Amino acid sequence: MSIKTPNEISEAYYQFVDEFTQSDFEDEKLLGKFYTDYDIAGSMMRLLSKRYVCDTFSSELRIIDPFCGDGRLIVSLLSELQDLGKLSSNRLFISIWDIDENAVDTAKSDIAQFCESARLEYELDARQADAFVEYYAVRGKYDICVTNPPWSLLKPQKLFSKSNGEEAMVGYRNAIEQYDSYMKEAFTISQPSSKFGKWGTNLARCGTEVALRLIKSSGFCGIVSPASLLNDQVSSKLRSWIFENYKVINVSYYPAELKLYGSADISSITIVVKGGETDQNLSVRIYSDKDIYKEKKIEKAVFEYIKRTGFCIPLKTGIEAIPIMMYLEQLPSTDEFCDATELSFTRELDETRVKEKLLPNGKIEFAKGYMVDRYSFSSDRLFLNEEMVIPPLSSSMSKVVWRDVSRDSQVRRIKATLLPPGFICGNSLGVVYGSEAALLSLKMLLAIMNSMIFEYQARSMLVSNHVSAGIVKQIRVPRPSVDMDIIELVDRQLAGQDVEDAIELAVAHLYNLSAEEYEIIVDSFKLDQEKRANIVRQYREKSQDGEKKTMIFNHYASSLSELDMQVIKCVPPGGNWKNIPESVPSQRLAQIRESYKAGKGSRSTYYGRLRPDMPAYTINTYFNRPGNGCHMHYDQDRTISQREAARFQSFPDSFEFIGSLGAINNQIGNAVPPLLAYQIAKNIPFKGQFVDLFCGAGGLALGFIWAGWTPIIGNDIDNYAVETHKRNLGGDAIVGDINSQEVHDAIVDAAVAAKKANPNRPLFVLGGPPCQGFSTANTRRGAEDMRNWLFKSYASIVKVIRPDGFVFENVRGILNLDKGQFFEMIKAELKECVAEIKVNQVSAANFGVPQRRDRVIIIGGDADLVQGFNMKEISCVPKDGQLSLLPSVIGVEDAIGDLPPLQPGEDGSRYNYRFPAANLYQKFMRGEITAGEYLDSYL
Repeated sequence: MSIKTPNEISEAYYQFVDEFTQSDFEDEKLLGKFYTDYDIAGSMMRLLSKRYVCDTFSSELRIIDPFCGDGRLIVSLLSELQDLGKLSSNRLFISIWDIDENAVDTAKSDIAQFCESARLEYELDARQADAFVEYYAVRGKYDICVTNPPWSLLKPQKLFSKSNGEEAMVGYRNAIEQYDSYMKEAFTISQPSSKFGKWGTNLARCGTEVALRLIKSSGFCGIVSPASLLNDQVSSKLRSWIFENYKVINVSYYPAELKLYGSADISSITIVVKGGETDQNLSVRIYSDKDIYKEKKIEKAVFEYIKRTGFCIPLKTGIEAIPIMMYLEQLPSTDEFCDATELSFTRELDETRVKEKLLPNGKIEFAKGYMVDRYSFSSDRLFLNEEMVIPPLSSSMSKVVWRDVSRDSQVRRIKATLLPPGFICGNSLGVVYGSEAALLSLKMLLAIMNSMIFEYQARSMLVSNHVSAGIVKQIRVPRPSVDMDIIELVDRQLAGQDVEDAIELAVAHLYNLSAEEYEIIVDSFKLDQEKRANIVRQYREKSQDGEKKTMIFNHYASSLSELDMQVIKCVPPGGNWKNIPESVPSQRLAQIRESYKAGKGSRSTYYGRLRPDMPAYTINTYFNRPGNGCHMHYDQDRTISQREAARFQSFPDSFEFIGSLGAINNQIGNAVPPLLAYQIAKNIPFKGQFVDLFCGAGGLALGFIWAGWTPIIGNDIDNYAVETHKRNLGGDAIVGDINSQEVHDAIVDAAVAAKKANPNRPLFVLGGPPCQGFSTANTRRGAEDMRNWLFKSYASIVKVIRPDGFVFENVRGILNLDKGQFFEMIKAELKECVAEIKVNQVSAANFGVPQRRDRVIIIGGDADLVQGFNMKEISCVPKDGQLSLLPSVIGVEDAIGDLPPLQPGEDGSRYNYRFPAANLYQKFMRGEITAGEYLDSYL
């Protein structure tokens, strides 16, 4: 027997298809013809065309649709490219293929007509061809591919056996088997991870692979597909290949309710992909009508969750479900719950020719899917023929059973109940069983499985009408426990009382979701308004009674003017004032432009928007203004909130700043990053006690406390800062001018008393005299600024206390004031206080702080202490195209991406985190790990 070529195999298969199909309906069903709605095609082509950039090194634009149908996708693409002026300089080479010759003729005519009317220079290659074979010869040859592959499974069709003889059917089965073998070998990535029987090659999946392999490394691809591509359990290999080898720009989801494909009840997606890039910046659109949608950019943390789940995207439940799923991910799976409580999954009786296995009388009663409802069972009173079938052990035990078949149109898709010993279940029921000792755990599992939170998770995974045990095993459940109140309610419900809402609420509280999260879940079910309102209200009331609310202190975003908002909307991530058009009426922008033209500096951070992948720029005291630095949120149209600024400074979320809005901004902007202070303290070879001068909010003190040091007293002239210091750090702190005798004496007395009480414990003086006078941001800085002389007040305290050492912190601008002469004066003053000093220039970003903040640290003490002090850098700021031996410091998105979104002028202090901490810095900010544990990640 000669070996057939792929073309011969294809021709043999499609010849049978052509001969056997008796109607257009059969033809469309077998070939998977679901032509794309024109509006949907237009939306996808607009997304693709806007991103497409012409290849300046080529005069030819190569476009293909390998499953062209009537050519509507190509015509739509050409129309959009023409409108954007992206066709004028290119000669077009257009390829269209389809297995349907009539469709190719229609496509050829319509495409030619468009090109002629638009006066485009083009060449059209139109062929009746099998793209699954033809693609191989032209892989990587096209700039753009747009297509809607066939939506069908490759398997023998039973309908053919009714109208064809046995000999013809044998030939047909041989042909389809050979074609399937070719497809399995040619498209290994697209093959499902599991199949029912020997069949299961999905032509839509294979067609997706074809389309992506046709584009150049820099090409673009737009694909229309069943939505199951992005959330079924068997296509994870294909999804991983797509996301790991291409940049997915957009996914748009169209629910089945829109009826875009006639009577077919199918949810669909469009995907726009770019070759040659793998950094993902995905946006998702969820359509409620053909022209109405909500768009959501997928944050880095959310994308990492999607990656962990095999790149499944819960399109049906909505993107807002993902943060809830991220929280639930921390809970055990149903499979783990069953392992911990000694419960087991099983299937008991194959229902094939089941009537032969049953009797009207017997000991073991038969149960199947339609007999089961939520907490109830309606029997047909049929029994197992034990002479024909040996009953499994599970038939003598209690079991939770649920319907395997569940349609998407049903209000509740999980329907489970409890059956006592003496039942055997057909394979239309899923089964979890246990011994008498595990009965309470079975009842808890029943309550959980019938809950909306359980079903909400199931819906995000279901892509067919089957609620398989594989899906149930993955769903997250509360940690194993027995709640006797729930047990009592389950018993009452099984006995016929209606207490299902009470069970629902009790289980929901075991999951411990916020009221807002639970409301999102309830709203996804089609409940009547009164029932929905009652459940949400009762859950909220009980949550408020028993829940200790997490506070995200100071998560307030400044109000902005109409002009501010106009400006912000012009600036992309990483951009600045140069992105703002001159049509925006701003005198300040005009001044910046004039200054730039005069060669007075680029002002590159003015009106800057943060880049999500890079650390923040220096947090100053006016981070609430868009024009005075790089203070715009990377993703939201506003300036950063006070909490976000505090995070960039490494203050944990539990640290509450006290005072007016302006006072809080000053405290945050003037602070020493506690994480930097912690590493200063860890480089001192002992733990001691300290006096905190010019203490501000307490950043320097907090880092030393983390390292095991004890505060004695703090001082600052700002009463709000002192209140913040006392609120968060405890201990003593006094308000007043350090130059006043009263304040001076109080500091000295406290230090002397501490030395006497703990003579063996080293004492340090910490402090950073006000830095505004030294700052390079101060264009009028100079020695005449009286704030610059406060270092003498610091030194005078040190001289009187005579500590074991000191830490003096300030801005890097202190080094070159008056050509460095002023700094020499400061060093001379400090050298009078101790045996030796050492000047260290540090950047916070090199020490794990997500902020580019350059500082001078002067350490003073005895020779051994000073000479041994060496701050070792652990991280670096990433630079495009440059490698470093040190790991990159975390970027802005990793630092603040879990904080709740805000509008300008909104206070989100009482909002919930968007999702569980997605990285170690977020865990550190939430108090889930220590500073040391976070920093260890860099080592």
